[in-house]
Amino acid sequence: MDDSIPQSIYSIKTYGDRPFRLVTQNKNGPCPILAIYNLLALRGTIKIPASSGLSAENMMQAIGEVVLTGSSNQSELIEANTQAALEICSSRQLMTGLDINVKFNSVSSFEFNPAISLLDILKIKIFHLWVIDSGDPLFEQIHNLTYNQLVEKIFDDADMKEWYDKTCSQTTEMGLIELLGEMKNGEIAVLFRNNHYLTITKQKDKLFSLVTDQGYLEAKHVIWEEINFSGGGDFYNENFITRQEAIAEQTARDAQIAQRVSNDDEKLARQLQQNEEERYRGRNQRVNQRMDPEMYQQHLQQQRLQQDRKDKCSFM
Repeated sequence: MDDSIPQSIYSIKTYGDRPFRLVTQNKNGPCPILAIYNLLALRGTIKIPASSGLSAENMMQAIGEVVLTGSSNQSELIEANTQAALEICSSRQLMTGLDINVKFNSVSSFEFNPAISLLDILKIKIFHLWVIDSGDPLFEQIHNLTYNQLVEKIFDDADMKEWYDKTCSQTTEMGLIELLGEMKNGEIAVLFRNNHYLTITKQKDKLFSLVTDQGYLEAKHVIWEEINFSGGGDFYNENFITRQEAIAEQTARDAQIAQRVSNDDEKLARQLQQNEEERYRGRNQRVNQRMDPEMYQQHLQQQRLQQDRKDKCSFM
């Protein structure tokens, strides 16, 4: 078997004002390493370089360095687990798929193996959504089994085979409900779903997966996708706002700015009119001061006649 590391370069997507970066994958991309690497970047443990692409070897090296740092600070980790984790970092497993064996009794239940040891050292939680409901007639038969054990039994048990086929997407409603309750808002983790590894988070009491498909490389508003039972949830930006919501917010902000500008224009117009009236009154006062008493009385009478004509016209 060829254990060499592919030399493909995986495109880096830059988004947001700060800016943020994430590594994307093509159709044959390595989802385990991307899920772990992007999570560590979101956490701030590693920094994605300001370049257009990154190799698998670079990502594996960065993850391996975090493993060494983490293991040196935790005396309870035995040397064998650390060595196994480092072997995973230097092999094709992070590229092709980790050996994961789920248990059906909890979203956080897996059979312990080197892959789980690697995530433990990295302090990364991993979840799945393949959980059997306690009200299911097969609960007692299935809930303590691992995936490998279930596969062995379905050839001899038609009911188990039916449940397996019905949940072959590796997602159940109970799994989604349990994961929503298990994760805290703001928490990030890795999700094993439908034989893929996803970087996920819980925000605003909703679950989201990081969109790493290279097809969305230039779609700056597509960063997260809401996780639902059937798949194909709405897309969100880095602030967990849909494009429609962002457009509506921008429209509202533009309307507020336009209203403030309109109010300022009206205020300025009133001020100019007031200034003009004050200048007019001052000019009349100066003219009146230069008139003799008789001419002043005639001037006042003329002004009253003019005002009477205006009032009559207004009344008619």
